[in-house]
Amino acid sequence: IDRLHKAGAVFDQPKLDSFQRHYVKQLSVEELATKLGAFLDEQDLEKPADPQFSRLITILHDRLGRFDEFPALTVWAKNVVEYSTEQLMFRKSNREATAKGLGTAIAAFEAAAENSWGSIDSLSTQLAAVVADQLLTNGDVFWPVRMALTGLDQSPSPAECLWVLGRAESLRRLNIA
Repeated sequence: IDRLHKAGAVFDQPKLDSFQRHYVKQLSVEELATKLGAFLDEQDLEKPADPQFSRLITILHDRLGRFDEFPALTVWAKNVVEYSTEQLMFRKSNREATAKGLGTAIAAFEAAAENSWGSIDSLSTQLAAVVADQLLTNGDVFWPVRMALTGLDQSPSPAECLWVLGRAESLRRLNIA
């Protein structure tokens, strides 16, 4: 008791968030899916369809700090966020390079075998091949693909977004762009 002080205790939210993030990262993807699914059910929040839900958890495992952040981090998976045509262009790019990059990416993904959609690495390799083959920059390809898929400036990588959304939905969003 001699070590107690008269001053009130201080609540440190950033430190609490840091502890929470640490313990969420320690969970396996399966454990996180179970706990997060129960949280979303308890909060009466809609969760994505099962295959998409597990893929979202896989790519967001290291980014997720609190369970209540999940709906905001995954809004792009349910519906594409509205964006303007100008947002499709990377800040160091131009309209022609963006159109060429997006068109070539669409053609590459349409021609890709169905099994290439099964891994993030193969999708990332395809995007990199578009950049190399067309002598474009990463910003000419990766940025417009990300924007077409999510409508957000900050999101998981384009390959991760393609993997989560799957072939049909990804191609639909890319063709709309």
